[in-house]
Amino acid sequence: MSLLSGIVTLLVLCSCLYLQRWQVNAFLREHDAPPLPNWLSDAVSLVFIMLGLFLTYQEKFSALLMFTALLPLLWLDTYRHWLPLRFTNAFWCIGLLTQFLPIEHTVSLLLATFASALIFCLMGTLWWCLKRYHRREVLGLGDVHLIAGLFAWLSPATALYSCGGAFLLMLLPMSHNKSPQPLAPYLCLSLLIGLFIVEFTQK
Repeated sequence: MSLLSGIVTLLVLCSCLYLQRWQVNAFLREHDAPPLPNWLSDAVSLVFIMLGLFLTYQEKFSALLMFTALLPLLWLDTYRHWLPLRFTNAFWCIGLLTQFLPIEHTVSLLLATFASALIFCLMGTLWWCLKRYHRREVLGLGDVHLIAGLFAWLSPATALYSCGGAFLLMLLPMSHNKSPQPLAPYLCLSLLIGLFIVEFTQK
């Protein structure tokens, strides 16, 4: 990566961060909630910049778009345990629309559409059954949309491994903390771990 392309990439990444953070804070204002705390905003921004530069250098543009679309969900779920449908469905739709871009893809449009719709139906049924049985929402509806959206980006096997890794990571703090755990941060961490495992095992 040349110096000029690195500067352009950095500017684009900063612009994406600014727009996504603006969207999140606007949503929080709509619901009379305080804006994102600086520590959370800055920590995610720093990791995103480093990851974005790495993915651009590796020419993994589909993964970069996926993590960019995950930013609002990561912030909101970590901060307020919210996964609003406007952001989960945007994540889902962007995943399908990227199939029309001239970049690398790990799954075809037909498979992405079918797999995400099937998982949505299965997870939606599980959500309904758990709610009926416990008479409260055990699994969040936003989680259902987020998991279904992930299958629009990744192959079914990779998406299943990522979700499994996220739920395993969620079990670690739950042994000491009985409060509900946010899915998005653990899913992002699972995706990062999977990304680097694949990267290093291919070398």
